[in-house]
Amino acid sequence: MISRYLTYLLRPFPYKLLSIRGCMIVSAFIALFLYIFQPFGFGNFTGNKILLALAFGIATSIGQLISIYIIKGYFLRRWVKKWLFIYEVISILSLLLIISFLNWLCFYLFVFPVVFDATIVAYVFGITFCVGLIPVLVLNMIEKNQQLKRELEYHINPSVIEVNKDSYAGRSITFISLNKKDKPLVIDVNSLIYLEALKNNVKVVYFDNEEVKQKWIRNTLSSTLMLFHENHIVQCHRSFVVNLHHIVSAKGNTNGYQLISKASSDPIPVSRKYAADFQKVLH
Repeated sequence: MISRYLTYLLRPFPYKLLSIRGCMIVSAFIALFLYIFQPFGFGNFTGNKILLALAFGIATSIGQLISIYIIKGYFLRRWVKKWLFIYEVISILSLLLIISFLNWLCFYLFVFPVVFDATIVAYVFGITFCVGLIPVLVLNMIEKNQQLKRELEYHINPSVIEVNKDSYAGRSITFISLNKKDKPLVIDVNSLIYLEALKNNVKVVYFDNEEVKQKWIRNTLSSTLMLFHENHIVQCHRSFVVNLHHIVSAKGNTNGYQLISKASSDPIPVSRKYAADFQKVLH
């Protein structure tokens, strides 16, 4: 169980800074929440509560700018070569910690200026974590999924496909069956659409003069995959290998995708096991 969670934490994760617009949404949410529900002794404040809520919102904005654009965008990005999910968790926790401190500072200066009290500090930090965690996580996941979608669309963009095809034009692939009675199948690398494994057989789906054809080869998927060194030929599932140049659409998120090829409307899965490797191709 522990190793499973460690594997999850150490998987590659798309590096993305929350946009200024996203920061403003989080700040507005915090200010609105404080004004409506009035925690932290907010209701004890006798002055203009709208201005006080805005002060907390501004503090939240400053905390986000420090955490996202200075700590994550400058220091962590310089020290970390490969962005992992665990670094994303650390950056989110640091974001909430900084926002909590600034919110406590606002609380101390404007609401209840008393001698330092660890109980009050813990209370403010706890409420800020509970309130801020949801919008920060939701906005981060939305923006990262949008980024992955854009990157995937780039890889299946016709203009990109055309350039890549030219760079690999002329290379042939020979599929040899373990059954000596079967004739080898020779195709151009760009004509491959996808491979599908079933036990010790591999179905090769490919274009032949713009006509979709398929042939079963007696072999394993792992052995067949060794024929390719192109980075657009990707294993996305234990039973599937796809040519990204022949993917017409995709849907999914950071945990997995479903791909639609030019050969069929049936989706090709990208399993969670291979999602991380699949995402490496997109970065």
